[in-house]
Amino acid sequence: VNRSRLLVFKLDAKGKLPAPVPFDRGTPQPPALSANAATIQRGDDLYHSNCFACHGEGAISAVSYIPDLRYMSAKTHELFKPIVLAGLYKDRGMPSMAAYISNEDAELIHTYLISRAHQLLAEMQKHPADNPSATDNP
Repeated sequence: VNRSRLLVFKLDAKGKLPAPVPFDRGTPQPPALSANAATIQRGDDLYHSNCFACHGEGAISAVSYIPDLRYMSAKTHELFKPIVLAGLYKDRGMPSMAAYISNEDAELIHTYLISRAHQLLAEMQKHPADNPSATDNP
């Protein structure tokens, strides 16, 4: 995450920069995952054909102004199809993708994203010291 800040210097100044604060995206809140590997792979293929350009490789956003889809909230998971197919978040920059993907495609992509969130949760639990929100993890 790019946490930009403006630094202004004065000659012979004695001040010190504050220590950077780790960025905490929170903990992913994915629904249960019951899909098989083939279904997840189909979703992966569709994601990388349709969503990758904005949302990044493996659903990891490369810029701070586009959401990292592994961290979707429970509410966002519930609204996934209206967001993706109906343009519910078009005022936030997410247009409807209904012209490019079907209802089934959206389900497969969502399944892939759920699997990525579960992978992230497993990593967070495996390495809690690397995660600012580790104390929130069960």
